[in-house]
Formats: sequence, structure tokens, C-alpha cells
Amino acid sequence: MTERYHVKDRHADIHRDLKLSHLVGTLRILLPSIVVFATYPVLLRRAGLEVLGVWSLLSTVVGYTGLLDIGFTSVLTKAMATGSREMDVARLATWRRSAVTSYLVGGVGLTIGGFLLGSHLAAFGVAERFRQAVMIGLVGLILATVCQLMMKLELTVFKAHHRTYVEQWVLSFATTLTYLAGLIGAYLDHPIEALALGALVSNGLLYGWVWVAARKTFPDLFRGLASAARPIRMADFRDLVRHGKHFFSLSLVFVVREPVFRLRSGRVLPRD
Repeated sequence: MTERYHVKDRHADIHRDLKLSHLVGTLRILLPSIVVFATYPVLLRRAGLEVLGVWSLLSTVVGYTGLLDIGFTSVLTKAMATGSREMDVARLATWRRSAVTSYLVGGVGLTIGGFLLGSHLAAFGVAERFRQAVMIGLVGLILATVCQLMMKLELTVFKAHHRTYVEQWVLSFATTLTYLAGLIGAYLDHPIEALALGALVSNGLLYGWVWVAARKTFPDLFRGLASAARPIRMADFRDLVRHGKHFFSLSLVFVVREPVFRLRSGRVLPRD
């Protein structure tokens, strides 16, 4: 009888998730699209095509920094799915800590690389008037993407419990707030810096909200994770990568496709 009720509740959760996902999914497409379409003409009018070209190239940072996630979020979603017969809380706790450590270590490395690259922009033919903006944009987008990866890690809990609409809502707001910041920056004559800092602030704030919301919504799960926590070992990271690499290989082409397209179509960086 208990199992029957469990299945019934699960079907109700899935049905609710499907209805809300259709509604929120539509808003996720419309809301950012409206803001982007409103922002780009302003950027063109006030900053010119060159600035859009610079931003297009900088945006590739998001795609490549996202490769720090080697299928981790997919593995964790599957491990926490309510349809699973048993949940290995101890393994889940080490996987989560391994993923967070990977994001932080990778983010620190990329940030240092961003500073080093930013100090040699002249060698890449970047015009002097854009160098400070490119430096801020490069580092800001790396940090923003790391925040987004950690946010998506927290969102796996909602996805595993058939609440994907939460992720759709959060990601739509992140994009919307980023381009609203860019719109303000265009009027202040600092569009690139504003877009990058907007991405960082929006993802940082939304990550904080998701972190709190996940623990309030699923307190028992997070108490179990806390009690099962232990120092992670390299073997834990290898175990996570081994399970995640299949998801990673399937999504790799889609992650890389947009940055490659931007690099080929957005090469309008001015030279001195």
C-alpha cells in the first residue's frame, strides 16, 4: 500500500511539473528574448558594432568555462531522482563536494589565466580603448559562470524531485538581469563591463537564493548529506568523472557549438 501511494504521488508530481514547465518554459524564452531585443539596438546606437563584436567574443568564455561540469549535474540528478529505489547518501555527499571543489579549483585557475591573458591583450590586437573592458568582462564572465555551475548543482535537487520549472525560472531571470544591466551600462557608456558584472551579480544572487531554497524545501535530505560528509579523496572525483563522462560526451558538441559559431561570426575586434 505504501509503494502504491508513493507511485501515485510521484505521478502527481510529474504531472504538475509538466504543466508548470510548459508555462515557465514559455516565459523562459519570451522574457530574456524581449530584453535582448530591447538591449541590442541600444548597444548598436550608443556603442556601435565594434562593442557587440567584443561582447560576442567574450561570451565564448561562458561556454568554455561551462566545460568544468563534466556531466556532474546530470549524474547528481539521476542519483537523487525520486524514482530511484535507494539513495546512497554517503556517495551523493562526496559527489556533491567533489563537484563543488572541481568548480572552485577550475574557476580559480581560469580566473588567474584571465588576468594573465588580460595583461597581454595588446599582443592579440585588442584596441587600447577596449582593453580594460575586455579584462573586466573576461574575469567577470568566468566568475559568473562558476556561480552558475554551482547554482545548477543546487538546482539538481529540484529537478530530481520533478520541479524543473524552478531551474527554468531561475535561468530566465539570470539572463534577463544580465541584459538589463547591459542596457543600463549602454547609457553609462560602459556596456561590456555592465554586462559582465550584471552576469556575475545576477548569478551570484540567484545562487544564494537557490542554496537557501533547496535547504528549506528538502531539509531532511540536506541533514543527511551533512551527517554523511567526509573529506573528499581523488578517488571520489575519479568516480564522479567516470559516471559523468557519458553525459558530458553527449552534451559536449552542444556546449562547444555556440562558442565556435561566435568566434567565427563575431570577429569584429578593432585594431589600433
